[in-house]
Amino acid sequence: MTWDWVKGNIPTIIAIGGLFWYTAQDNAKIKAQLDEGERYRATRSTQTDKNFADVNSALKNMSDLPYRMGAQEGKTQALNDRVDRLADAILGSQEAIRKDIAGLSTKVEVLGSKIDTFSEKPQPGSLRPK
Repeated sequence: MTWDWVKGNIPTIIAIGGLFWYTAQDNAKIKAQLDEGERYRATRSTQTDKNFADVNSALKNMSDLPYRMGAQEGKTQALNDRVDRLADAILGSQEAIRKDIAGLSTKVEVLGSKIDTFSEKPQPGSLRPK
């Protein structure tokens, strides 16, 4: 008995077998891609969790930041007040020095005029101050 390849459906069986083989290979490739994606997701999730933990630990250090800022603002205000008092004291001292110098200048002018009066040569017929 001879087999008739055209009537025996052998080409159809080979085509269907090839289709099953291709589908199995494609499914294996898709499964490998899904497994790789799952491994990447797990690795990335671990990295993200570590990053969030680092950020949270950094934020814990800043929990007392409002208190520290308030304390620093208070210190700055106290420093400003001291500088203002010092500036007022310096201005007051300068004013006192200016007044003393003005008084001294007046005294020098008076003494200068007295010296001029005593050192002038008397005019004939005028009285000399004693």
